[in-house]
Amino acid sequence: AGVAVAAVETTSIHPYQAVYFNFLVDRRTPELLRSRYSMEYWGIAFREGLEHLLRRHPSSPVYLGASRLHSNPAAKNLRILPPADRRRIVRGAGEGRWPDYYISGASSFFRKRVRTRPYGPPFAPVVHARKLYNNTILTVTAADPSLVDPAAADAYREIYRSLVSTTPVARSDFHLYLDGKTLTYMRKPCHPRDVRDPFSLRVFPVQVHDLAPYHRGKGFEPLPFEFSRYGVRLDDKCMLRLRLPDYPIRAIETGQMKPASGRLWRAAVRLSPEGEASAGLREGPFPGTSAKPVAESHFDLYLDGDTLAYVKEPCVSEDTATPFFLHLVPRDEADLPSHRKPWGYDNLDFRFHKAGAFLDGKCLAMVELPGYEIARIRTGQFSGPFGRRIRRWEADVDLRAHETLRGRTRLDKAGAN
Repeated sequence: AGVAVAAVETTSIHPYQAVYFNFLVDRRTPELLRSRYSMEYWGIAFREGLEHLLRRHPSSPVYLGASRLHSNPAAKNLRILPPADRRRIVRGAGEGRWPDYYISGASSFFRKRVRTRPYGPPFAPVVHARKLYNNTILTVTAADPSLVDPAAADAYREIYRSLVSTTPVARSDFHLYLDGKTLTYMRKPCHPRDVRDPFSLRVFPVQVHDLAPYHRGKGFEPLPFEFSRYGVRLDDKCMLRLRLPDYPIRAIETGQMKPASGRLWRAAVRLSPEGEASAGLREGPFPGTSAKPVAESHFDLYLDGDTLAYVKEPCVSEDTATPFFLHLVPRDEADLPSHRKPWGYDNLDFRFHKAGAFLDGKCLAMVELPGYEIARIRTGQFSGPFGRRIRRWEADVDLRAHETLRGRTRLDKAGAN
C-alpha cells in the first residue's frame, strides 16, 4: 500500500518526482524543506519558467538574466525548447542592457556549500512561481517593476524616497540602510555589471548558540545572495532588500566579489544591544581614518573592538599571495577550544582572498576575533604555502600591558621585504 501511495503521488507531481517527500516529513510548514534540503536539485523547473516567459511575450525577444550560479540549469533547459523559441531567449542581455527577467531555483551552489537557509521573499515582483509541499522550487521575477504593472514602480519609488531621507548605516559601492530586521542595499547610478556578481553577507549574533550547530565554529551565519532574487532596478537605481534573522545581532559584514576586475568591496555595521546601528564602516573601518595602528610592519594592524584589520598602502598582488598566520593567546586558557588547549593559543590562519580586498591601491583584510578576552596577538605572513613555515614578517601585540611591540619584517629566501 505504501508503495502504491508513493507511486500515485510521484506521478501527480511529474516532472518533479525528484522533489518527492513522504508523509513522515513536515510538508506543511512554508519553506521548511527548502531550508534543509537542496529540493529541486537538477533545475528541471527552469523549463517551466522559460515557457512561461515565452507565453508572456509571444513574439518579442525575452532578455533573461539567469543568475551566474544558475546558468547551467538555464542553459540545459534552453536546449530542450524548439529552435524558434530558443532563439527568442537572450541570455545575459549583454554588458550594456539590463535583463528583463531573472530565473532562480530552489538549489544553488551557495546552499549546497555553506548550508544557507531562505531569508525572505523576493524583493522584485514575482511573475511566476512553482511550489511543492509549500516550498518554492522556481521563481521568475521582473527586474523592472514597470514590466509587471506601470503603477507597481511607484511603490518602489516610494521606498527609495523614504530611504534617501534617512542616513545610511554604511557607505561603499552600495549604501546600506537598516530598518529593524530589514537590510536594504542602494546604488545610484547602477549598471548591469554592478550586480552581476554574488553578494556576501555574514551575520554575527549576540549569542553564538543562536546559530545552527554547523555555523557555531565560525561564529557567524553566512547568508550569500544574488541580485536575481533580492534586487530590483528602478530608473537608474538598484535596490536590494532582504530580511535578517530574528535572533539578536551584534554585527553584520557584507560585500561583493567582482572577479572580472579583481576587486572586492566590503562594509561592516555594528549594532547596539537595542538593535540599532551604532557604527557604520566604509569599506572596512580603517582606510582613510586617523586611527593609530596597534602595530606597524609589512601590513599595519588596526584593532577596533572584535575586528582586526590588516592594511597596506601601496599594495600589489604579490603582497597578498602567501598565507597569513594569526595566533591569539587568551587571558584565560579555559576559553580555548579543547583541541587548542595543548598549544596555549588559538589558530586563525587565513588567506587574503578569503578575508581581504583591493581598494584604490590599498590592501585591506578584516578578521573577526573570538568573543573571549585576548591577552596577546601574534600575526604575520608566511613566505610560501602553509607547508613552509618561513615567516616573511610578523607582529606581536601585547594587550595585557596595553603596549604595542613594533612588527618585525624578515627577508625570505627570495629576498622579499
